[in-house]
Amino acid sequence: MQKKTVKRTYLLFLLVVVLVIGTGFLMGCQSTDETQSYLDASKIEEARFEYDSVNNRTEVAWVATLTNNTIYNFDGFSVDFKVYHNSTLLSKKTCHYSRGVSHGGNYTGRFTFYVTGEADEIEFISWSAEYESFFETYKVWFIVMLSLAGIAAVIFIIVMIVQDLDLDDTYGAIIDFIADNAWIAALFVIPIAGTIVGIVTSYWVPVLIVLGGIVAFVLITLLAHLIKYIVENVSFGWGPVLAYDGYEYDDGCFDASCEDVEDYVDDEGKLALFSVEQLKDYCRENGIKGYSSLNKARLIELIVGTSKNGNDKTTTSVPQSKKQKSANKITFADIAGLEEAKSAFREKVIYAFEHKELYEKYGKKVGGRLLLYGLPGTGKTMFAEAASNEIDSLFIPIKCSDIKSKWYGGSEENVKKIFEKARKAKKAIIFFDEFEAIGAKRTDSSENLNNDLVPQILAEMQGVGASSESAVIVVIAATNKPWMIDSAFLRPGRFDEKIYIPLPDFEAREKMFELKLKNVPQDGLDYGYLAKVTDGFNGADIGAFCDKLKMLAINKSIAENKECPVTMDEVEQVHTTIKSSVSTEDVDRLLEFEEQFR
Repeated sequence: MQKKTVKRTYLLFLLVVVLVIGTGFLMGCQSTDETQSYLDASKIEEARFEYDSVNNRTEVAWVATLTNNTIYNFDGFSVDFKVYHNSTLLSKKTCHYSRGVSHGGNYTGRFTFYVTGEADEIEFISWSAEYESFFETYKVWFIVMLSLAGIAAVIFIIVMIVQDLDLDDTYGAIIDFIADNAWIAALFVIPIAGTIVGIVTSYWVPVLIVLGGIVAFVLITLLAHLIKYIVENVSFGWGPVLAYDGYEYDDGCFDASCEDVEDYVDDEGKLALFSVEQLKDYCRENGIKGYSSLNKARLIELIVGTSKNGNDKTTTSVPQSKKQKSANKITFADIAGLEEAKSAFREKVIYAFEHKELYEKYGKKVGGRLLLYGLPGTGKTMFAEAASNEIDSLFIPIKCSDIKSKWYGGSEENVKKIFEKARKAKKAIIFFDEFEAIGAKRTDSSENLNNDLVPQILAEMQGVGASSESAVIVVIAATNKPWMIDSAFLRPGRFDEKIYIPLPDFEAREKMFELKLKNVPQDGLDYGYLAKVTDGFNGADIGAFCDKLKMLAINKSIAENKECPVTMDEVEQVHTTIKSSVSTEDVDRLLEFEEQFR
């Protein structure tokens, strides 16, 4: 036994030495230094210039070879030029390109940029690459190897349990064979090692990842053996009472799958038997906020605490950090435009609270139903969230997948539960996103789930805004394709207001830029010009425009090692590259719908 132990220790020592030496050798083959990449600027002198006199700008086309001698991929690079006309310096230009080069590779290509005025000569100054992280470069290798290691470990553990194998039955036998037959093992190891060295002369990182996968497999299986040993040989004195997260419960005939959380909101022990999803479903259905990121123990505390606080499920004892975050929620003041939608909501809800006597005197309902329709990215969802925050109400966002069920009667029951949940709150907004999928036109086909779903939604909506309702409920539906909605929803008395959310106008675009860039270092930004050049953009396009501006400023700050503000130079660069994602055909069709239901 002692002889075997000595052999195993000696073999493991040799293996560690080989791995250390081999790793050091391989690391010399391809650099981890991000400066070991090159841009061959020898052909830049052959750049071509095409002057556009109408727009007073020159298109400059240049050719260069990029060489990446690092272990990282880079997915973009920036180049600084001096631009001349008749040997007179016009300007300095920083150009950003999204062309990438994989680790150890190279690329020769033609690149272009635009410069204001007429130019006939450029001078290369410097360049810098934007490298991916180590994980991004090799994430496929990591995912594959960890998956294979995990699958292999699961198979190993299953065999270990079925065959009742011990550590000596597996690794002990393998190590003993290698230790006792070193020369035979060498016959296999030497050619394999030679092949690996040949393959990884310039790509050594994947080999280390493979070795890491093997190590992960070994560690998992060793851990499995350790757990097996502890379970079989160590007694903990377990009885009929088990512990979970500090709670004790009777492991008797209680079956959580057949019980309702509602019946045990004061019993911490019984609540511990329910799954996390069951507890979160209870919180969701009863309007308890602040549950989404909690673990099981905190969920139980939240439910029990809510129950002890008079069952007021819309106000809970959430951590102070979550209360502080509510101050940063979006409101109407953060939304540019959408004045018609804001006005309709104020009339139906906000003014009803501020002038309750007037509304009662004139018999005006509180709450109601709004249908918002318009192109994607125009702020419909943001409006619904802001409306909820304006009146501090329970916000219930609903998508098609939240309602539709493959079981008979399941979809109707889901709709019923949503409205019941809203009625339990004092104020609630039910927001149906992508309503064309939920309230789509009914057909003669019995397989169409909307044939049963639409009548249920209509029935529930019928009572919204009635004087008999104890809660104030607003139903807001958003859609990009209103023509697909069942006609029953479009009749008078169903959706009280059908509001077209158009593309932001000049003033709205100007305010959007002010809101999105208000905390960004800037110098001389002309918001009027920004609004002018983004005519036809939706809110999402403007957001992308601002992100591009910020990225250019960040890259410039990194290159110059100082904070560089966003200027009109960056605006001009982005203006030439980003275009509106809006389809004119969709705009025309929405305008036709607006004309029909105005």
